[in-house]
Amino acid sequence: MELSQRLNCLAEPSLFLISVRPTALSSLLSLYDVIPSIVGSVGGTYAVPVLVVPQVIIGAFGRLQILPRYLDRNGNPATVEQIEDGEATVSPSTLMNVSWSADHRVIDGATVAKFSNLWKHYLENPHVMLSELR
Repeated sequence: MELSQRLNCLAEPSLFLISVRPTALSSLLSLYDVIPSIVGSVGGTYAVPVLVVPQVIIGAFGRLQILPRYLDRNGNPATVEQIEDGEATVSPSTLMNVSWSADHRVIDGATVAKFSNLWKHYLENPHVMLSELR
């Protein structure tokens, strides 16, 4: 079954219930359903990625920036109270903006947020990602 046909099947709930068993959902999605777009390589920081059928989700990755951030004594982001009490220090932090667009007929916003947080965790801790490869 072609990817566009699989997505059309997912987009129509009644067709999905009739033609696909829940255990077969993972076989409907493939590596090509997540599309990266690197805007940082040309100096961009923000973008509005646009989906083109049959894409399910697209991420636009901005350039790395070193910006000042308030950190507490443990190196975590400081609270307003810690900043006002003088318990926070300004430190350079490396940041990258990521913008996601998803086809909500296929995937909901909460799932995209979970995916984004997991992706961020793997990016910050590559040893964790490598340990989970099969």
